[in-house]
Amino acid sequence: VNSLFRTSVARSQLPQALLVDLNAPQLSMRDKYTFACAPTSVDTKFETSYFLQCLKSVQTNQTQALPFVPPWLVPSRGKTHNPKHLEEAEILSQNLSLYAWLSYQFPIIFVESSKIKTMRTIVGDYITGALLTQAGYLEISREITLSPVWRKRR
Repeated sequence: VNSLFRTSVARSQLPQALLVDLNAPQLSMRDKYTFACAPTSVDTKFETSYFLQCLKSVQTNQTQALPFVPPWLVPSRGKTHNPKHLEEAEILSQNLSLYAWLSYQFPIIFVESSKIKTMRTIVGDYITGALLTQAGYLEISREITLSPVWRKRR
């Protein structure tokens, strides 16, 4: 074997590949490889759960909805974003990325791709607000929310 070419051990893909093989052994090799390369982490329970939901949708050829939007994600008027759910919001953001990526691979199953941009904006706004609140910039976060530039983004 030429020294320019070496086999690579895809350590980050191996846990995903094993999970795919264990939960959907009858999928085609192409589909298994697609899921093994999917942009997600199977280290957290929430991401793994949604990843397996998506895998099952492909396995059964049924449409898959976007991740569930929890009620705490959109604050009521005048309230700041509570950083209590920051980790969950970050996982939701990762799941949205997974959905977006899979919608290119399996457009007949992941059919809600037109809603991803809006959801990413909502999640991004929550994360930004929660980080500002958590860091003690409550007044600054209110100023940002009231600024014309911020309102144009919405």
